Formats: sequence, C-alpha cells, structure tokens
Amino acid sequence: MVERYLAGESLTDLAFALETSASAIQVILARHAVKRRSCGTGGAHKYTYTDRRGRELKMRSGWEVLVAFHLDAQNLDWNYEEKSYTLSIRDKRGNPCSYTPDFWVYAHDGRLDALIDVKGRRTAKQDRRIQALQDDYPGLPFSIWDEAKIRMLGFTGRVLRHPQLVVGERLVRRA
Repeated sequence: MVERYLAGESLTDLAFALETSASAIQVILARHAVKRRSCGTGGAHKYTYTDRRGRELKMRSGWEVLVAFHLDAQNLDWNYEEKSYTLSIRDKRGNPCSYTPDFWVYAHDGRLDALIDVKGRRTAKQDRRIQALQDDYPGLPFSIWDEAKIRMLGFTGRVLRHPQLVVGERLVRRA
C-alpha cells in the first residue's frame, strides 16, 4: 500500500488503512508542518517534516512521518537515513547492493540504540536486502516497523478522528 501511495495516489489509501478520513490526516500533517511534495514516483522524498529540534527532513512516506512523530514524542535522539550499509549481494547488473535504514535512534549517551526501517508492503527484493543486512551485520539493533507496529504506537483511526494528540512542537498524549 505504501508503494502505491508513494506512486501518486491520494491520502485516501493511508486514511483507509488507519480507518479515518483523509482530512483528519491532512490536519495533523499540516499542524506539524509536513508538506507533501509533488515529485517523482516511489522512492522520492515527498514530505518535509520539521522535528522537535527544528530540522527540516525530507521523508518518503506518511508512515515515516508518523514514526518521526512518535520518536519526537518520546524525546528520543534520532536521525533520518543517516548512513547506508554495503551488502554482500549484487543487483542484476552486478553492482553491490546497499541498505539505508530509515531511523537511527540513539541512547542519551550517544550509543546506537536502534535502527528502524518503516515498511508497508514488502517485496521479495526488499526481503533479500533485509536478510543480507542481517547476515552481513549481525550485531545491528535492526527492526522493521510495519502498519501493525505503527498501530501499536497508538496511531489508529480512532485516535486521528478524536483529537487525543495535542499538536505543537511535538506530539503529546492528552490525559
């Protein structure tokens, strides 16, 4: 679904997946200064997200923006697409493949705590690269966050429809 959404379909797909309206998602994105850019297809950076430190980051999907909201709400230190890992596998042309996790999350002492990659629908090509990353770099604290994980963070249609999130510099749960 994320690939279809990134390929130019409207917010309707994301709204359907989260059981809410496209306008509810647009309101939240607008309040957090997230702008969708009209450029290219899958893989293009379509969103500008301003994090709690004031950095403007170009992101590829609305799902990534939701994860960024969550990381900011937790006051975690994180970076977006900080580094790529060269893999032992090769593409069809014989070139080395690489993998760039979406989020690099750091402990307060500066140690790498987690690498998070946000995936909607996974392809065989992505699975091959994920497996190669895990085989080539076995000590990495790597995890995939999919729609189910994002829902576990509280981003459900009900939450979006009933403003339980106070928007501003960061997401805060209203008591």
